[in-house]
Amino acid sequence: MNDRFFEQSKDKQDRIMNAALKVFSKSNYKHASTDVIIKEADISKGLLFHYFTNKAGLYSFLYAYCVRYIQMERAQILQNPEEDFFKRMIQVEQAYQKASKKYPYIELFLTQAELEEEEEILLLIQEKKKEFTNETNHILLGTVTESEISDRNEMMKQSLLQYTMAGIRNRYADANGFDPDAMFEEMKEHILFLNQLFCYTRSEKGESI
Repeated sequence: MNDRFFEQSKDKQDRIMNAALKVFSKSNYKHASTDVIIKEADISKGLLFHYFTNKAGLYSFLYAYCVRYIQMERAQILQNPEEDFFKRMIQVEQAYQKASKKYPYIELFLTQAELEEEEEILLLIQEKKKEFTNETNHILLGTVTESEISDRNEMMKQSLLQYTMAGIRNRYADANGFDPDAMFEEMKEHILFLNQLFCYTRSEKGESI
């Protein structure tokens, strides 16, 4: 982590981080503007680069910090993980909601980072990204058997849920006045609906629920 940055007041740290999270969550790395970040954070570009050296340094710092922050929030909420996949997904989203109280754009930033294609950035975050992806998969799929993962219906369930969550995130990212609480509630509604849908489908086939 960056010692010079953490020497600043917590309010200033959060102001800079939230400005950067907002800008990086709405655009890929290449098109994200540090001019917009410094304007949002109300600091000079010289001061920003005093803390982070360059744009890539800021991004990699931000990614590592956000991953660690979410990991801590998830560890608290998932002390008693739900057995049901859909309910665990709600727990994961609840961790993001809690983190969003302090960093409103944290989930959108980490989602955008999954789509990042800039080689310079991918090299900087690849180890932390792999760790975070593996941890997330373990949380969501840790109790799913290999036969269930290979089952086409199971794969479709995963894909449908992922596409639904991504669509909701993108819509809220494009809206003025991003509201993480409203986003969580909408995600929760969709997750519960899909849970009911899949339970109904399984009961129609005579499978145990």
